[in-house]
Amino acid sequence: TLAIPGAQPLPEDVIRDAQERLLDALRGTRYTGLRRYQNLPQVALTAGPDALEVLLASPLVATIAPDSLAKPMGPGR
Repeated sequence: TLAIPGAQPLPEDVIRDAQERLLDALRGTRYTGLRRYQNLPQVALTAGPDALEVLLASPLVATIAPDSLAKPMGPGR
């Protein structure tokens, strides 16, 4: 999750700008599977060791969470 101060929900252009700044910080590091979200201050990616170091040290990042499987949700659950 990106660290973006301000009222919620955030405008899409604010989210996009924060994502761009984070990707600029990751330039030259190894990561794959980048996914950006329009309405959420988040990105999803698989980070190599060098990218993870940048993410852990970045003031642009509020939280980092590992990917996990979730149970499918269906009607009545």
